[in-house]
Amino acid sequence: MAKRTVQMDPDDTRQKSYSTVDRDALSAIWECIENLSASGIDIGPKCLAMLEVRRDIKEKAPKL
Repeated sequence: MAKRTVQMDPDDTRQKSYSTVDRDALSAIWECIENLSASGIDIGPKCLAMLEVRRDIKEKAPKL
């Protein structure tokens, strides 16, 4: 009898893998956007508004 192997759906596997790094990835992206803005690069009004919201949240609830 041949040995059977179970193939995992690559979409499910990928989604599970990404979910473990999403938080860090988003943090890195926003840090990059903040650096671009600080260096004078126009990041657009929507991104600038979101950056201000994130700054307000960080001020109100800083990490311990």
